[in-house]
Amino acid sequence: MKNKVNLWVTGKGWGLFEYSDLSDLKYEFESRNIKIGRSAKIGRSATIGHSAKIGDSATIGDYAKIGDSAKIVQSAKIGDSAKIGDSAKI
Repeated sequence: MKNKVNLWVTGKGWGLFEYSDLSDLKYEFESRNIKIGRSAKIGRSATIGHSAKIGDSATIGDYAKIGDSAKIVQSAKIGDSAKIGDSAKI
């Protein structure tokens, strides 16, 4: 079963992307200036804003929403359905 993440698509709005491994979305993350650290885990249907930074070994729960320019440090754990606003630092 593939994982899914929502990413902003210019001119279209939020788009759902499927992946088996986060590296499958390398181009999509790079084009949105999203940085994801080693061993980070992102839950199903999470939403990640532009320029978000997710540290090493961070865990993001299912359906979590991460705002634009949010920064989540290494080993942070974000629960299911959590919402993290634009420019938040955790």
